[in-house]
Amino acid sequence: MFGMWRRRSRKPQGQRSSRSKLKTAARPSIFSFLFGRKKVQEKKAPTIHSQAAEHLYKRKNRSGLNTAAMKLILDFEVGGGERYYNSKLKAPCWPGASSGVTVGIGYDLGYKSASQIRNDWSKHLPSWKVNKLVEVSGVKGRKALDLLWRTRGIEIDWDAALEVYKEKTIPRFIATTLRAFPGADLLHPSAFGALVSLVFNRGGSVNGSRRSEMLAIRGLVPKKDYSGMARKIREMKRLWSKSKLRGLHRRRDAEANLIDSAAGL
Repeated sequence: MFGMWRRRSRKPQGQRSSRSKLKTAARPSIFSFLFGRKKVQEKKAPTIHSQAAEHLYKRKNRSGLNTAAMKLILDFEVGGGERYYNSKLKAPCWPGASSGVTVGIGYDLGYKSASQIRNDWSKHLPSWKVNKLVEVSGVKGRKALDLLWRTRGIEIDWDAALEVYKEKTIPRFIATTLRAFPGADLLHPSAFGALVSLVFNRGGSVNGSRRSEMLAIRGLVPKKDYSGMARKIREMKRLWSKSKLRGLHRRRDAEANLIDSAAGL
């Protein structure tokens, strides 16, 4: 019996039944038994990757802006950089609309307290210049234009403007952006930078009919709805005359395009 069983079990390799082959294929190997759980983990990889990406985004966004966002703000605040700044913006100016007297790189005195101005600029300017800047603190719109003469004689060099921009202005606007749009630091850095640019230009309020798009963006941020955020930024152009304030139209388009570039990344 035993010998017969052994002889029958020794079928040539090529004569095994297809049924036997199926059983062999279906039988789990010792390798799959020991390491099979790893396949389940591999299926969860997108979730793990997404959480890791959010952690990376949060760390980067809270430390500063990426190159694309930094360039966008510099393009619209100081014509791209040092050369334009030195030829046009070393002296205080009034950009128009509801702005206050503005110095350095988009530093709007109309939206700064006297103590902020002293804290930010005392390291870089003599006291008499700082005192002149304080005189127009909190003044906005046409009143700011009427008082622009009070800052006569002040010039701020590029290095001082850039240092205040990086050390004081950007961190302050990052904090304001996070208050306006909770969870924005979990967005792709280009999308986050676009929102910082928006707040840099418009402030962080989401109240009132003129800020309905800002309120809508607050609801879109947790969903990471990039296309929705970009669309709402473009819709803001309704607020300004294109012929009189073409720069604001261009800036909203640039911000929306930057968010679009982050979609799917």
